[in-house]
Amino acid sequence: MAKIVSSAGEMEMSLVSIGLEGNDIVIKGKMGVWDAKVSIPPEEALKTVSMMLNLSLILYIFKLPLLLLRKKN
Repeated sequence: MAKIVSSAGEMEMSLVSIGLEGNDIVIKGKMGVWDAKVSIPPEEALKTVSMMLNLSLILYIFKLPLLLLRKKN
């Protein structure tokens, strides 16, 4: 479960899906009893992808299977 932290407090968010609606990338989830939807328009998509391509995040993706295995044990 993802966690959103803001000055208004903390709330858990479960991610439901990611896909396309028209030209936007759409991430759907649930925050408590509320449905949530994040729309990323094309002009923000390239910026979003470039932010995801940093070395620490790429290394984390490779390390993720090990983290999940450790958590099960």
